[in-house]
Amino acid sequence: MIDPSIDFSAAATALMHEQVLVAQTTSDAAAAFAAAKHRVDAQTALHAAHTRMETELINSLRQLTLQLKP
Repeated sequence: MIDPSIDFSAAATALMHEQVLVAQTTSDAAAAFAAAKHRVDAQTALHAAHTRMETELINSLRQLTLQLKP
């Protein structure tokens, strides 16, 4: 038998409120993860570009050295 003292409307409202909080927390966590991933991806790309530029500089210097040798 259903207990008449239970306020189902309040229980439903509390459950919906809890679901909204869970959704908000999940959304905040997803946004933080996306920002961190973007930062890491940008750092990785910068490091790769720096490494490529160093390699190109070294290769250019080697070519110039070979051209300057008698």
